[in-house]
Amino acid sequence: MTHFSSLWGRHVLLRLLFLCLFSWLFTSSIQAQDMTSDSVITTVLKAGLPVLCIETIGHEEPTCDYVSAPEGCWGKSIMNATKVPGRIQLIDSAGILYDSGNYMKDDSGMTIRIRGNTSAYHPKKPYKIKLQRKADLLLRDEDRYRDKEWVLLQDLRLNMLEGNTVSWLMGMDYTPASMHVNVVFNGEYQGLYVLSETVKRNKDCRINVDAESGFIAELDAYWWKEDDHIECSFDQWPLEYTFEYPDADEITPEQKERMAQCLTDMEQSMRDGSYPSHIDVESFARWLLAQEVLGNADAGGSNVFVCKYDSADSSFVFMPVLWDFDNIRREESWSDIHNIHYFVTLLDSPNEAFRDAYIRMWEERGDSVFDGLISAIRQFESSPEGAAFDRSLLLDRERWQYNYIEPLTLHEIATAAIDYFTHRREWINDAIKWMKVTISIHDIPEERTDKSDSRILDLSGRILSTMPSHGISIVNGKKYMRKK
Repeated sequence: MTHFSSLWGRHVLLRLLFLCLFSWLFTSSIQAQDMTSDSVITTVLKAGLPVLCIETIGHEEPTCDYVSAPEGCWGKSIMNATKVPGRIQLIDSAGILYDSGNYMKDDSGMTIRIRGNTSAYHPKKPYKIKLQRKADLLLRDEDRYRDKEWVLLQDLRLNMLEGNTVSWLMGMDYTPASMHVNVVFNGEYQGLYVLSETVKRNKDCRINVDAESGFIAELDAYWWKEDDHIECSFDQWPLEYTFEYPDADEITPEQKERMAQCLTDMEQSMRDGSYPSHIDVESFARWLLAQEVLGNADAGGSNVFVCKYDSADSSFVFMPVLWDFDNIRREESWSDIHNIHYFVTLLDSPNEAFRDAYIRMWEERGDSVFDGLISAIRQFESSPEGAAFDRSLLLDRERWQYNYIEPLTLHEIATAAIDYFTHRREWINDAIKWMKVTISIHDIPEERTDKSDSRILDLSGRILSTMPSHGISIVNGKKYMRKK
């Protein structure tokens, strides 16, 4: 055992020395005074990932205004993001894989702008790219993947790999496709990014809703920066609905009224227990369970998208997609979204259809989701793309001086992730065991008359000294809710 540990330690040390040498050679060359755009690209290509080259007209940089939420709301975001025209090329060691051509409105080239909310405050910006002519930047074989809208996101901890893997394993309606790239912007290396599809209507490959009467809405923490929105009647957090499809600039008064009525009816049905006639229960349960697996600590900004295929009564509201994994891997707790808005109402409803679907889905898929997720992390670590990611990770940290961020290597990232998800499976399994032995009973008397079991427990299994004045407690295997 000692001999193995010694060999393993030497392996890690040699690997780190190699990566440090590669990083030093890269940064030394990238900082040379006579460095040209072509030589930067040639150097970056040695890391092994495709390089996305962005060149704007006149080397103009996208800008935006940074804004804070008005009183009564929360968050910080951006507004007035400029759309800068230019050209993009995707290149690997074999040559040019894609070329948008020079910018000509509605014909060739692209525009690029800063996107995001709090992520836009980082020195390394996330971007949205809009092509003037549809293309598949991920270079798949089928024309159906062609689209104009793409994003560049930062992801140094494999959060998107983990989130999208869980999405696919859970059977979400849509899982955005993506790949890692290094980005060179106007001749300067900008770092390691994820090039990804966006959340939007595309009946062939993204979210399929009817073009005339379907909709995609977001329960949005940043509604206050939009010109129009629809009110949400749940008041645990100051969120409202914003428009993904139809776009706010294009939606008609009739479409908005129909969408607002649908969402109002949906919320009311969750309160009165009639929700199975308004929502696709399975899709809501699938979405929440995916958040539990990931341990998402982002409640207000976790990108809650709801859709309806068309205006027919037989078309139910469904949750199509997971998005935004910046705050996953919460320890020893449900995901934050578990306890607010739709889900606390659905889980505590006298109609237990949602609760039953949620538990059944865990029992049917929980182990296979965790097994598949851990396998995907290991496969990525041992893959050629993983090795290229590892080299690019160091380049990114050198570029942005993120040396203080741990972990520093892909092996450390993968090891930490596997350890987390191994324990996460155990925690969820124990938590759902508690959920299974309870039933909902509302409006119990002030004094408990059942003395068959003197123990009073909270939802975590801790023994309480007295029945709480409000909230949920467990007595003799039953769940009681006392209202304020």
